Amino acid sequence: MTHSRGKIGFMIAVLLSAMLGGGARAAETVEQFGAGLAQALQVRDADRITSAMDKDELIGRALAGTHGSDAFVSGMRQGLDRGLSQVGVIMVNNLGPTVKSKFLRARTEDGVTRVLLRLDLGDRGLNYLDFFVHQRSDGSWAVFDWIDFVQGQTYTESLKMVIAMMVREDPGMLGRVLGLTEIDNELAYQIAELGTLGQKGDWTGWLRVYHTLPEQVRASRVLLTTRVAAASTIGNSVDYMDAMADLHKHHGDDPTLNLALLDYYLLTAEYARAYAAVDRLDEYTGGDAALTSLRAGIALIEGRNTESIRHARQAIDDDADLEDPYWHLMVAGARASDYAAAMQGVRGLETRFGYEFSEDELKKSEDFPGLLASDAWRSGK
Repeated sequence: MTHSRGKIGFMIAVLLSAMLGGGARAAETVEQFGAGLAQALQVRDADRITSAMDKDELIGRALAGTHGSDAFVSGMRQGLDRGLSQVGVIMVNNLGPTVKSKFLRARTEDGVTRVLLRLDLGDRGLNYLDFFVHQRSDGSWAVFDWIDFVQGQTYTESLKMVIAMMVREDPGMLGRVLGLTEIDNELAYQIAELGTLGQKGDWTGWLRVYHTLPEQVRASRVLLTTRVAAASTIGNSVDYMDAMADLHKHHGDDPTLNLALLDYYLLTAEYARAYAAVDRLDEYTGGDAALTSLRAGIALIEGRNTESIRHARQAIDDDADLEDPYWHLMVAGARASDYAAAMQGVRGLETRFGYEFSEDELKKSEDFPGLLASDAWRSGK
């Protein structure tokens, strides 16, 4: 049993490496708590993140429906407790040095209070963390689950899958997690092998075993999102695109997966689907300037420069600290010969983000000859 607990603790660490989340010490209001949560991520305060977790509730949700002896369940609980005790450290270690965190809003949906944060990942795009929170008996707020939009599922759902792949005392658990009415020994062995290969980081082997699974099992959200990550990690572009196609086919209407699917829609030039994905995200999040900036970027790719300018300006009006819309404005303005817009982008990038643009540098791009010859450039520089 000690060996099983050690595996569970290790797998939590592996899972948290792919999912960012955490919390902050409780505040007077849920909005203050959310702002503190974002600040804890921003300054990499591991202790504060860990202290905001309601470990008992997280463990209870992860083990809900698990069958087995009291000793078995107790062992699983101990393993989960040990892993979650390191949640703050793991979060901090996996946040890159340039990642920025921002609290967007708190809301109540289906009776659950939620705190929504945006992560600006720099060159890696963005992510949203939707934390489920409640008040402890002393009135403080705590996190009892969350959705990572890159993963597209709650953290405790992912934990359930980890547990199901690692344990043998409850053979029916795997079927319940995958939504299957029954599961035979061969399938149980294959899923367990996936767990072992994932633990070792052998993603090539993981994909090989995945493709031997029945179609209904391969279509599960947790396995499909892992397949996407595995293919991306090893640079298998063919399997990555195939995995994204399957993710769209089986789960394309899920707003928490649309951020992950957006890359696929852009790579396949399915711009209508890309806009629809952003619209679903917009509805789910209640609106965000980063999504408006995404619309500007899609319009720029399509060559609809005037629309790109409009979206970029709206994004800047809503959140002047976002970098991407200034780039969209600079390029779209230059391409549309709207040099006032282009210079608004240039000035924003220089004054807010420390960039310096020279004529020699900009001459290397075919987008900027008109801008460099314009009165707006001469007067603006």
